Amino acid sequence: RARRLGRSILLVPLLMSSRCLSVPDLGERPQPRTAESLGSARFDAPAGGWAADRWWEGYGDAQLTRLIDEALAGSPTMAQAEARVRRALANAQQAGARLQPTLDATASGGIVQQSENMGAPAFATPQGWNDTGQLALSLTFDLDLWGRNRAILRAALSDADAARADADYARPTLSTAIAASYADLARLAAVRSTTETFL
Repeated sequence: RARRLGRSILLVPLLMSSRCLSVPDLGERPQPRTAESLGSARFDAPAGGWAADRWWEGYGDAQLTRLIDEALAGSPTMAQAEARVRRALANAQQAGARLQPTLDATASGGIVQQSENMGAPAFATPQGWNDTGQLALSLTFDLDLWGRNRAILRAALSDADAARADADYARPTLSTAIAASYADLARLAAVRSTTETFL
């Protein structure tokens, strides 16, 4: 009991001194922002970009340049990507034609002989074979009141942009794959040369 009492007496000054401690002034307490207060704030990512068109020439290796040029010229993947771009552009051109006026022309001709037994007087009936001809022109324009044709054109242009992006992506993908394989081959050749030197 005496020990417990002694410990309790020692705690009294400690508790009294803790009341004298002051908390430093940290300023105004920060308040979390609500999602509504951010409004339409944009958080832009750092701008990126495609590699230079012929980036591999920066290595100054004529053999690497020749290999990549041959691959790009003869690659079925590149040919397919370029064909998709041409098809998408043709579809966009066709969709854009719907917004333009259309002029149609038709012509017909022939030779006819009218029968004299049609009930008309003989003097009023053309005699023999007679030439006939007809020419017609028509101009039409779709006002596109509901925007259907404009929507089709926007979709076709979007498809063309996507096809261009695919083609632009195929080119660096193929060239980087060739450059990586070329670098691996050069590294293996250097390892072999070093190994043969020490053996």
